Amino acid sequence: MSEEKTTYIVAGDIGGTNSRFALHTPGASEPLLVHVYSNEEALGGKGSDDGGQDDPKSYHHATLRPFFEKALAEVEAFAHMDDEAFVERVQIVACLATAGPVDSIKNKVFMTNLGERGQVIDGAEIERSQDGLLKAVVRCKLVNDFVGQGYGALDLDLDSEVVELMPGSISKMNDLGPKVCVGAGTGLGECYLTRSSLAPGLGYECYPSEGGHVDFVPRD
Repeated sequence: MSEEKTTYIVAGDIGGTNSRFALHTPGASEPLLVHVYSNEEALGGKGSDDGGQDDPKSYHHATLRPFFEKALAEVEAFAHMDDEAFVERVQIVACLATAGPVDSIKNKVFMTNLGERGQVIDGAEIERSQDGLLKAVVRCKLVNDFVGQGYGALDLDLDSEVVELMPGSISKMNDLGPKVCVGAGTGLGECYLTRSSLAPGLGYECYPSEGGHVDFVPRD
């Protein structure tokens, strides 16, 4: 009988400049490993012939596979595993928050800020990959980066992780009120979250937008 696999979670924040990955044990608050890759360096340089910006497989070969290799070398839980044992005993569930409009049906995104000609990241392709340690990935879900930020904001500790711009604001918050999250990086990320007054138990739903791809029209 084959040994039961242990599940780990990989969370990715894929921006236009850097890719950040964290390896987690389900239910644990602290990550086992965090690493940041420069996209330009990982993909072979902006406009480089070997960067493979037109190859949807190149992104996970350039970043996810090295991250798994780093985890195998540095994480204590994998200390006595080789590549084969890792694939046999570990399964990875990944969620990659990407700075671009995600096709949720195809589980795919085209990121205009990756490389000179843009880059496709394909969650289904990652799941099907049989290349080395990538075989451990059993699920790879792509979401917009600010969907990740928006849902993450719901877990903020209002006493220790929030700064009030106007004193007393927290006490005036409406539990059913809409929320907005905005952040500037290589581009401009924006999202909003709403909660149904008819079914508040279902919680908030987050809606992404691409703030960096809209016109700015100042008004008097």
